[in-house]
Amino acid sequence: MYPLLCDLSRQPSPPRVWVYVPPCQFSTGREEEVVKNYPLVDKVFSPRETVSFCLRKGKFSSPGLILYLGGDLFYAVLLKRRTGFPLWVYCGYSKWLNKIDLYLARFWGDFEKLDFDRKIFLGDLLFSSISTLPSSVFPPGSPRFLFLPGSKKVFYPYLLPFFFQVGKELKRVYPEVSLALSFPDHYNFNDIPELKTIPPFFSPFFGKTSSLMAEADLIVTIPGSNNLEIAYRGKRGIVILPFWGLEKIPLEGPMLLLEKIPFWGKIIKRNVVKKMAGTRKWISLPNELLDKEVVKELRGNLSVSEVLEAIQEMLNKEPEIYFPEERFPRNASPRLAEMIGEWWDGKAK
Repeated sequence: MYPLLCDLSRQPSPPRVWVYVPPCQFSTGREEEVVKNYPLVDKVFSPRETVSFCLRKGKFSSPGLILYLGGDLFYAVLLKRRTGFPLWVYCGYSKWLNKIDLYLARFWGDFEKLDFDRKIFLGDLLFSSISTLPSSVFPPGSPRFLFLPGSKKVFYPYLLPFFFQVGKELKRVYPEVSLALSFPDHYNFNDIPELKTIPPFFSPFFGKTSSLMAEADLIVTIPGSNNLEIAYRGKRGIVILPFWGLEKIPLEGPMLLLEKIPFWGKIIKRNVVKKMAGTRKWISLPNELLDKEVVKELRGNLSVSEVLEAIQEMLNKEPEIYFPEERFPRNASPRLAEMIGEWWDGKAK
């Protein structure tokens, strides 16, 4: 969102922006605090305020536009009903099509398979917003390894100790190694109890992930949106999915009911997630998009030695990553900002 708002602020007549944070089981509770400092943001609605606003009656007399960038599309549909504003949907959704005024496809495959007249192929906002400016965040040392445990704290109790063990072995093999651990900017050191036992050779960072990625020689992470940034930057990456601890992975939709079953719920859930992860061809989005392994994937009952072996193997290879321009345009963010600016100018006159 931030890069898009920066591009939008450069439009001749930038609009005011209200941000509605929908309810989400993965939220941290600090989204409003972070977003309120973004360019053009005039007001931020908490999840409770978002629901309350959606359920009120009455339409707006002034013009406006709803831009859906993620979360539960249901709340964007409620906002459309509440305000009467047109709804632009960005990403991979194909439901509620009768409520959508414009579908902005993130990936070419989504654009091709969706039978919908009001659609355009925009491209990935992330790709067009990646900075290539040099940075100097990483601690001294070489080689430089970055560990990314994701944004969901539910993974940290079993994932961070494993990262610490891998780091210990890396320190043994590469005495001058530099090891960084990065978390989203809505966390701090005291939010993560596991950091009380962080080894002295690890340096934790908050809100510096992109800068650290730019400097890293290799990145170890789990499946998630950061996988794409690793590949877009042409970096060596290893995506791990340990099968131990699978019962801690949050489920969405109807499968949430499994969480409610005492004792057996965890066992059933672990087997369900394990089967889903084991049968998928790819667990990393860039690999899925290009249908080849551009970042290394490791899944199963992983050991420290397996991850160490993969790291050593990857360090001796130059990454071969190519995203064709026609399917991965580099101008999605400024293009969308221009579209919104043109729409706003037309309504404001």
